[in-house]
Amino acid sequence: MRSLLIGLSALTFGLAAATADASPGLHCILNEQPGNQAICDTGSMYNFSPGGGAVCNIFGSENALQPVGGSLQSWGFQSNCYGSSVSYTDAVCCNGGAIGINWQNFTTSSGTVSCGAGQIAVGGGAYCNDSTAKLKNSLPLPYTSGSTPTQWTAQCNKGAITVYANCTYGPPGYDADAVVIRQVEPSKSGAQAFCPSGRIALSSGFWCGSGYGTQSHLTPNLTSAVSSCSTTDTHAFAVCASGLYY
Repeated sequence: MRSLLIGLSALTFGLAAATADASPGLHCILNEQPGNQAICDTGSMYNFSPGGGAVCNIFGSENALQPVGGSLQSWGFQSNCYGSSVSYTDAVCCNGGAIGINWQNFTTSSGTVSCGAGQIAVGGGAYCNDSTAKLKNSLPLPYTSGSTPTQWTAQCNKGAITVYANCTYGPPGYDADAVVIRQVEPSKSGAQAFCPSGRIALSSGFWCGSGYGTQSHLTPNLTSAVSSCSTTDTHAFAVCASGLYY
């Protein structure tokens, strides 16, 4: 089974030179790295990751878009591309809060993971256990715009799947007002979900009508989430919370 705990000793935080913002509220940065991992600097105030995304060199080869960490803290994001290398992986890295990972292996090609009572699913991801499979969907639930996400659901085009939900733990924190924003493009292969003014994107998700996902990632300044599919009927999702991009 794929390990949830990834060693940090060989990894370099790409935005280590950033000056921490100690003012009240949620502050996040986008850590974009070449290759299959983007890890937050756990020694800084930007020490937890609610979500992330990735782009493969060959669109449509995404096999895994998943958080890195354990039940007590999510600190990064990683990806895997079937038959292709990863162009880049990004992780949203934020101050404060307590984000842990709930996860479950499913023998079927789809599954849903729930957060605990009173918790919010600020992000999530999935891993296709069949190395030749591709991700069809990976998104928060409920999926309607303005709803508070409490679950993460995902589907592969074949084989079994492991699904992850990044859940808030403990008392309500800076991310307690996180909501889903959904953008539907029924006749296009790409969609972009923009966060309202005053909110930043903590994670991205996608749903493809009849095809499979070809990319899902955050945009600079964390203003939106972009997703695309191998066919038309693309749904892009962003989980947005009140906060500032640093």
